[in-house]
Amino acid sequence: MKRRILYILAAISCVLFVRCEKFLDEKPNKKLVVLSSVKDAQALLNNTSVFITAHPTSGEFAAGDFYLLTEDWQSLSWQSHRQSYIWGDHVFDDMERNDWSLPYVAVYNANVILDAIANGEIKQGTQNQIDDIRGQALFFRSYAFYSLLQIFSKAWDNTTSKSDLGIPLRLSSDFNIPVKRATVAECYEQIIKDMQEAVVLLNETTTLKTRPTKTAAYAFLARIYLNIGRYELARASASEALASHSQLINYNTLDMTAQNPFAIFNEEVIYHVRLWNFLPYPPVPKIDPELFASYHHDDLRRTLFFISNGDGTFSYKSGYNGDDGLFNGLATDELFLIRAECYARLGQTEKGLQDLDALLSKRWKAESYIPYSTMTEVDALKIILDERRKELVFRGLRWSDLKRLNKEPRFAVTLKKKIADKEYVLSPNDNRYVFPIPSAVIEMTGIQQNPR
Repeated sequence: MKRRILYILAAISCVLFVRCEKFLDEKPNKKLVVLSSVKDAQALLNNTSVFITAHPTSGEFAAGDFYLLTEDWQSLSWQSHRQSYIWGDHVFDDMERNDWSLPYVAVYNANVILDAIANGEIKQGTQNQIDDIRGQALFFRSYAFYSLLQIFSKAWDNTTSKSDLGIPLRLSSDFNIPVKRATVAECYEQIIKDMQEAVVLLNETTTLKTRPTKTAAYAFLARIYLNIGRYELARASASEALASHSQLINYNTLDMTAQNPFAIFNEEVIYHVRLWNFLPYPPVPKIDPELFASYHHDDLRRTLFFISNGDGTFSYKSGYNGDDGLFNGLATDELFLIRAECYARLGQTEKGLQDLDALLSKRWKAESYIPYSTMTEVDALKIILDERRKELVFRGLRWSDLKRLNKEPRFAVTLKKKIADKEYVLSPNDNRYVFPIPSAVIEMTGIQQNPR
């Protein structure tokens, strides 16, 4: 019976958030969604389709790491993919399951559990178990909020984030609470607050990499702090995570000929989630030639990440999702790169290069990698950022990196794409770096649309 109730709850949440009418006007029958035990709550948190495979994909289509031929772009099945690729105005108007609705399903489910704990409804279980459940729910909600913020809001700006529009912060499962957009600053404050609490509540270890731990919370804080320029806090958080999980895969041990050379839940993975959608199959998405050329011939990532299309072009092959899906979780390679960047920005260039060397020595052919020597902070930072793009390619991070780095003229880039006879150009800090909210949501809630 309880399992049936949990299935009903999951179904209700999906309907409520995917259909805007229900998102606003209906709320679930409380008799169906009461959680009474840790086991009930954990069963809901174990719903991978809600929490693990529902993170935005549109940033990868927009970020410029691959290009499409005109006929391939025209043949894409989904309008959202075609529109994301050219930074269009009507990205999410063709389907109810999209980069806005799916993360809010996770938010709703997390809120159901948080409300149940706050109301004293979960009585069966120890306090430590209840604390861990609360920590997981806070983590999942924050991860969803952060994902939404990267797509539907401007990058962090110390001068404007207190007024820039962020996303609706749904902190309760009560649908009667009006929908309104918080500021970007308020959104990050809430995300950080929840993650700081999760660090205290979560267990140290887990047998499932789809379940967050204390280490995952520190790793996520490192990502968040880096994105808003709090480099000392990002460095400290990355170090906390690396203190308990610092394994790096020696790529020389992998099968270079395998279609999927990386195991899912491999030893670098701290927390596993993936983007909810896929790239088109090879040879349709062709890797940006400049990006591919940046991998040295002795760099094993050149072979492990990409596959030849037989015509001089290359496509993405596989990554830490263990198949052609796109990993968006937390792993030690990202932590080494976060800490390296922070060290460089904080004037500790030598330490930054040491972290970079630790990573790259596991990525190149055996005995071919030459460690970096002393250099200026500017040169070191550029190298670290270049390696960040190469290591974390198709991990759902490039769009966020473009947005934050465009705030620094020395790292700003202009993206260009061509379809048929039309060239599309995205200048640094263009309004189109913020995706339009689905029009159905605007119509039903009255919240302000993002300018284009």
